[in-house]
Amino acid sequence: MPQFKELGKRHKALEQSFEHMTTHEALLESHQKVKEAHSALLAQREEPIEKASVGVTCDLIDDIICAPIVVATKY
Repeated sequence: MPQFKELGKRHKALEQSFEHMTTHEALLESHQKVKEAHSALLAQREEPIEKASVGVTCDLIDDIICAPIVVATKY
C-alpha cells in the first residue's frame, strides 16, 4: 500500500507539471503573437501619414440672382 501512495503523489506531481508546461507553452505562443502585433503597429507608426488640404468655401453673395422677397416700404 505505501507504494501506491507514493505512486499517487508522483502522478499528481506529474499532472501539475504537465499542466504548468502546457500553460507556459500557451503563454509563450500568446506572447509571440502580441510581439508580432506590436512590431506591426510600430511599423505603421513610422510610415508618414499623407495629409490633404481641402478647402470648402461658401460664397453666398454671388449666389443671389433674384431680388429679395420682402421689401420694406415707407409710409
